[in-house]
Formats: sequence, structure tokens, C-alpha cells
Amino acid sequence: MQKAISKIIRGGVLCTLLFAATSCNRGEVFFSYNSLPAKGWRVNDTLFFRPVIEDSLARYDIFIEVRNDNRYSYQNLWLYVTDSVAKESMQTTPVEIMLADEFGEWNGRGFSFLFESDTVYLQNVRFAHGGEQNIIIRHGMKDSTLIGIRDVGLRIVKCE
Repeated sequence: MQKAISKIIRGGVLCTLLFAATSCNRGEVFFSYNSLPAKGWRVNDTLFFRPVIEDSLARYDIFIEVRNDNRYSYQNLWLYVTDSVAKESMQTTPVEIMLADEFGEWNGRGFSFLFESDTVYLQNVRFAHGGEQNIIIRHGMKDSTLIGIRDVGLRIVKCE
């Protein structure tokens, strides 16, 4: 009984901290998630993000966010990110996100069965042009369908 109460209290504190950390995002100009089907993320399923950037002279940090559950079988997640952020033409960059450590413990924030991790995709960059941007993400893992990846998100923060 004591352990159950302790877990509930820890979970409540963690939820409060997560809320506080995500509710004070000064400089955030875009934050969006794409939810993935419960049956899995197929290799041909492409995620589209279309942020509108008004100030192309400012500098930005771009983060990729991943929510996974404990059904995900791997330590890492390879993504192919296609964009024209710093150049006029589209380019594809492979990005590795470490979701667990070498002992199988999940990185990031979360508890029980759902975890959220983020990684810096681009840092201190200027967009090549203002207006609507196209950022495309697909997974680059060997499995044709990934089970346990719930959502993939993109967050853009204006540097101060």
C-alpha cells in the first residue's frame, strides 16, 4: 500500500513538472505532433509539418520530439528529415534519437509506459525564406512497421 501511494505521489509530481516545463516556452513559434496509428508506423508513412515562419532574419533552434511506449523494441530511432530550412532546395538529413540507454532504461520524460524524448535537429539556424515551410519526417529503421512509437513532433524556438 505504501509503495502504491508513493508511486502515485511521484507520478503527480512528475506530471506537474512536465506541465510547468512545457507551459513556459517563451520564444516558441511552432509546436505540433503527428499521431501515429496504433497498428504501427509503416516505413512509407510520411509525416508532414508546415510551420509558418514570419521572421526569416531571426535565428531558431529546431527540435524533434518523440513519444514512445514500452512496446518499442529498440534503443534508438533513425529518422530521415527532409527540409529546405537553411537552403532553397530540399535536402534530407538522417537523425538518430536515443530513446533508451545501454541498459534498456528509457530516456526522456515520462513514467509507467509512456515516454517523451526530444533531440536538437538544427541549432541557431536562419530559414532561407519566410512563410510556410515544409519539413517531412519518415522513419529509417530496418523494420517495415514500428510498434510503440506513438507521436512524432516538431518544435521551433526563436533564439534570444
